[in-house]
Amino acid sequence: MTMKTRTSLIVLTLLASAFAGCSKHSPDSTALAPFTPEKPLQVAASPVPAPAGRSSADVPTGSFQLSSVGISQALTLYAALADAQLLTEPRVQTLPVSIAYTNHQDLTRAEAIKSFEEALHQQAGLVFEHQDARHIAVRLDTNSVSK
Repeated sequence: MTMKTRTSLIVLTLLASAFAGCSKHSPDSTALAPFTPEKPLQVAASPVPAPAGRSSADVPTGSFQLSSVGISQALTLYAALADAQLLTEPRVQTLPVSIAYTNHQDLTRAEAIKSFEEALHQQAGLVFEHQDARHIAVRLDTNSVSK
């Protein structure tokens, strides 16, 4: 075997192993998939108008009152509020956590989204990456402690 042939085989082997990936890091563990809720969102009541003398907010005080809600239900509400499709890591939808959240003041829609994201980060270790106006990636924070 000549040196030129041997070098070509080595380069080909290196390229093949680079494209094959490393077995330590499964590509499925970081792949994002569209979020599919367990049940369709059912709105219990229509929005409450702001009382006289108070400014009209997108999300009036107490509009969100969640107590021991599963992660799938919480993400369904979040997706509706954000009016976006969620792209989640597969393990996000199976987190064994209960979410509690209430907005204690009038909020704009943007403030409500940020507030809900903060609650989901604190309670479930989720991070949100706004990819564009209609898509949000939801991942587990690698720096947070397992819940």
